[in-house]
Amino acid sequence: MKLNGKSRTMYNSEGIGFVLGRFQKLQGLNQVVTVLVVVLCLAAVVSSADVLPVRGLQEVNHNQVELHGGFWGPRLKTHHEVTVPHALNCLEKDGHVTNFDKAAGVFDGPLRGHHAFDSDLHKAMEGAMYSLQHFDDPALRQRVEGILDRILAAQKDDGYVHLKRTWKAGDVVELDMPMPVRRVYAHDNVKSDRGKVALMRGPITYCLEAVDNPNVDILGATLPPEAELWATHRNALLGGVTVLRGRGIDAAHRPVILMAVPYYAWANREKGAMTIWINEDSEKLLKQSGKADSFRHYIDTFNKGDEELYVQHIPNDGAWEFLKANIPLFECPDDSIERTYYFRWWTYRKHIKNTPDGFVITEFLPNVPWSGKHNAISCPAGHHFYEGRWLHEPKYLDDYAIFWFRKGGSPRRYSFWAADALWARYLVTQDKDHIVDLLYDLIANYEQWEDSRLEPDGLFWQIDDRDGMEVSIGGSGKRATINSYMYGDAIAISRIAALAGKEDVAQRFRQKAAEIKTLIQTKLWDDEAKFFKTLPRDSETLVDVREQHGYTPWYFNLPDAGKGYEIAWKQLMNPKGFYAPFGPTTAEQRHPGFKISYEGHECQWNGPSWPLSTAVTLTALANVLNNYEQEAIAKADYFETLKIYTNSHRLKREGGSVVPWIDENLNPHTGDWIARTRLKTWNNGTWSDRKGGKERGKDYNHSSYCDLIITGLVGLRPQTGDIVEVNPLVPTGAWDWFCLDNVLYHGRIITILWDWSGAKYGRGKGLRVFADGKEIAKADTITRVTGQLPPIERKQ
Repeated sequence: MKLNGKSRTMYNSEGIGFVLGRFQKLQGLNQVVTVLVVVLCLAAVVSSADVLPVRGLQEVNHNQVELHGGFWGPRLKTHHEVTVPHALNCLEKDGHVTNFDKAAGVFDGPLRGHHAFDSDLHKAMEGAMYSLQHFDDPALRQRVEGILDRILAAQKDDGYVHLKRTWKAGDVVELDMPMPVRRVYAHDNVKSDRGKVALMRGPITYCLEAVDNPNVDILGATLPPEAELWATHRNALLGGVTVLRGRGIDAAHRPVILMAVPYYAWANREKGAMTIWINEDSEKLLKQSGKADSFRHYIDTFNKGDEELYVQHIPNDGAWEFLKANIPLFECPDDSIERTYYFRWWTYRKHIKNTPDGFVITEFLPNVPWSGKHNAISCPAGHHFYEGRWLHEPKYLDDYAIFWFRKGGSPRRYSFWAADALWARYLVTQDKDHIVDLLYDLIANYEQWEDSRLEPDGLFWQIDDRDGMEVSIGGSGKRATINSYMYGDAIAISRIAALAGKEDVAQRFRQKAAEIKTLIQTKLWDDEAKFFKTLPRDSETLVDVREQHGYTPWYFNLPDAGKGYEIAWKQLMNPKGFYAPFGPTTAEQRHPGFKISYEGHECQWNGPSWPLSTAVTLTALANVLNNYEQEAIAKADYFETLKIYTNSHRLKREGGSVVPWIDENLNPHTGDWIARTRLKTWNNGTWSDRKGGKERGKDYNHSSYCDLIITGLVGLRPQTGDIVEVNPLVPTGAWDWFCLDNVLYHGRIITILWDWSGAKYGRGKGLRVFADGKEIAKADTITRVTGQLPPIERKQ
């Protein structure tokens, strides 16, 4: 409000009409009529803001409207000369101004009148300031200034900011407010809220709504005191809000992710329960906690034997609590597979990095010169999303996805199947808002790939080093990798667009995918070698070598079924092809260019085994075994290749002990980590900072493993809809039992178990699938089964 060039910050104001309407001691009927007219007129102005403007009329701000002359002139004058002074006189007479003096410590007398009338004084002051915009009245201005000073003197240091200054046109107040997420507790005298907690972010109160927490009784849910809370902004939700998430427990003691929205935004969607106060009974324990603790010994062992050189968001001493709260639990008769499963979650956890731009997932723990912002590298990011999609807490990958496109990531520095990886995550989380919000970022990313890497013939080209596959035999050109990635991204974008109701966009990208698919099958398939190969940019002849990346098309289910392409998979188990004791190899061993070198570049893709390619190959093989009728390869081959990959996760210490390990490239015949062996003496017998420093490849996050167990070996096949499909790739007779538990999928907790005798788990013989504790599918043998997820119950 302006005072002839001056302004005061006022608060708790409700509008001048409502101020004047609340005074009872007005002098004369004329003033009462004037007040009521002002009230009605202002109410009409306020209500008109909620409707569409009338044709020919233009909406303007209230400070652009002046009432003067004619009917309004005398009434404004009466308001200024009679109503405002009378209102202030009444409030001063009844002691409501003096009460501020008591609060300021000016006098020790008792409070006078009704204590709540301080708000009426603020309203009367607003009316006076409005009046001073129309009349130059030094006496009234001095009176208002004096009362403002008395009000400000009474304010306590209670978090409110009070501004008193002379303002001029163009002045700006910037509010930089910390927005920490915190827990708030009611006074202990409020019995109904004992043992409960409310959530706030900065000054904003949050609440749980049933619509955001399907299949959860939010009134019976618990948010344990140790549960970490995360804030995530959602552009597509409620016009753009920041939501809070935390690991909770439902009324049935099942683990759930609770989501809270700002309290001011509730009741804007479908009907359902809402609560601000959430149970925080720390005595409620997860049903799975006891079972989870039986795997803690793995983490304790990993920690004990670890030289923790590079610590990021979750240090070793917090690893178990993080993993227990976030990962599916897995057990099987094979100690090495079970141990490696927990080892790879333990190493993945190390790579969660908190940055000013939110969380990212790193490839290397130490900073390396060839990385981008925050040490992020796009080359393995697709694996990061496939693996991390099974974490219960979505915050990490929510942030990571945003980072690549809006926070300074470099998604095209290396090949990266971004849209496909995000779609794969959506198939697990069903978070429509998040993936739809990224649609146009993904389209822009795809189009920039077209601008920089699309050849006139319709195929994409890539430098082998930018594929993350330097020193390859086949070299650079139109590779099966980049073209398969672009096909996968086109398919994913078409599906995301359809989800968003953008059918024209969906059709355009379906067409792009179809064109790439045809070109890969016609121009990159060598019908004589029966393999997908690289086509050099300046040649019409395919290279003369089979390379492991030729299996990449099946990662995206690209090759047409029934056309004979599956014959390529015979090379995976052929000792002259890719099969090796610590393989598979990255190039066929029969080729004269195949080598295992300890000279030159430390990272070569001309023969050594690389976990990145092994993970792509095993994911692709699971697709073949699930989606193609063929006789070239079988479940037993998947099982054996996975076992070889598992056994490569080791390092023999100088003292002879063997510890779990993941690093860069492997000697496929001995299991030696080639880059590590060379780098540890690279610079005058020690590590080179230029190459990334000490143990740069330790706990290397360049591949997936846990996702291979979940979607391949155990066989949970993510998809849209409420049908759960499970097709384990465990060969018949290989294991008598296994169990995958605590899998957060489509908002439910999935359990998959195989019990040949029925004695291990006591739930009956055979293969059984449970959702939220309810059996939804079963079979007597290890085979493909499907089941219907229980309906989402909306708790009213």
